[in-house]
Amino acid sequence: MLVRKLVMFIHYQFSIIHFQFSTVMVNTITLSSDMKTLYLIDDERAIPFDLTNGNGVLIGTFLGQVTVATAVVDTKDSSGGKGSNPKDRVIKLKGNQWTMMYNPELELLHNVGEVDIDFYISRGEEPKTESYTIDLKKNIVKMRRVGDVLELEIITPSSKTA
Repeated sequence: MLVRKLVMFIHYQFSIIHFQFSTVMVNTITLSSDMKTLYLIDDERAIPFDLTNGNGVLIGTFLGQVTVATAVVDTKDSSGGKGSNPKDRVIKLKGNQWTMMYNPELELLHNVGEVDIDFYISRGEEPKTESYTIDLKKNIVKMRRVGDVLELEIITPSSKTA
């Protein structure tokens, strides 16, 4: 009986130690190499979202985690072509290769791209890179692929409840 209690106590202590040092992975996102699919990477799984579906996807945050949802309504169609707020803007990412990263501490979405890799290959000069940072605390991003361009529509909700 004493041995059983000792084993249970050791198991309990180990569970507490394990619980104290276990971590939960923060969501992040990335693009496929052909830039037609966005992946939400969520605690041991990668969830694909098709960027060529017409309406694209919405990217935002909830309690510090990046979230992605398929857009069911075209924001331009529902607001007369200007988005939901006059502050909205569209960034067109055109070039050879783009990637995305999410910074959970600052809730920022980083987009970095090589826009002319072919120029580097043909002339040996450094390729041109571009980067864009979007504050997801204040904005929602609608992303879709139109032809060979990734469109990022930065939507600024008119209020916190929007």
